[in-house]
Amino acid sequence: LIVTGVQTCALPISGWWDLGKLAGEVKNPGRTLPLALAYGVIIIMIVYVLTSFAFVYLVPLDQVTSGETFAAQAGEVLFGRAGGLIFSLVVVVAVLGSLAAVVMSAPRVYFAMARDGVFFPSVAALHKHFETPARAIALQAVLASVLVIAGSFNEILSYFVFVVVVFIAFTVAALFKFRRKDSDSVRYLTPGYPVTPVVFLIMIVFMLVLLGGNNPKQAFLGVAVVALGLPVYLLVFRNKRLGAAGRVERGSTQ
Repeated sequence: LIVTGVQTCALPISGWWDLGKLAGEVKNPGRTLPLALAYGVIIIMIVYVLTSFAFVYLVPLDQVTSGETFAAQAGEVLFGRAGGLIFSLVVVVAVLGSLAAVVMSAPRVYFAMARDGVFFPSVAALHKHFETPARAIALQAVLASVLVIAGSFNEILSYFVFVVVVFIAFTVAALFKFRRKDSDSVRYLTPGYPVTPVVFLIMIVFMLVLLGGNNPKQAFLGVAVVALGLPVYLLVFRNKRLGAAGRVERGSTQ
């Protein structure tokens, strides 16, 4: 139950790491993003915790048949069979909303990688009419379909969440280096620094132990797939990127 809670709790508030992927398309990101991140995480966290308390009050943990039907069971307690159906539809709508957000944010990673020379350049192309990274979105759809075919929901979640949490840890740990390296520390201002990032990283380690211990196979596969990116980069993209950087430098000197 603890591991399932760790996995599911990570998803409702995961928007804070997805929002950053859209920073290049946000007006006045220096002001808008911090406000959106702070208020968004706080509001979603409060709603999620209150909803979880209500569900646990209605359906004690020893009566939960599965995590996927938890909401339906709570609906049945309140309004009978029709309530179970209504609550299930609410979950479907919530999942579709999360899916829409991921469809917007995730392809921007491939788009940015291609633009920076560490992925296939064609993926950086924009749609002629909508000016969206259409090829990156199509690539995301293909990869998502492969994952759906390859395993169950819990397997995919275990495969995905462990790697994501690892990179969240890298992101927070980078604060220590950036604050030392950059004289303008205001750019990396963190309330309660260095206590808050240290406490956060300790919690991340706890989450990784739980996730990896409960699903070691999926955690290993997730890390292995990410690790394969390093030889692919060195063999395919590194020389191209260095060559492009050299051409830009020669052009600027001329």
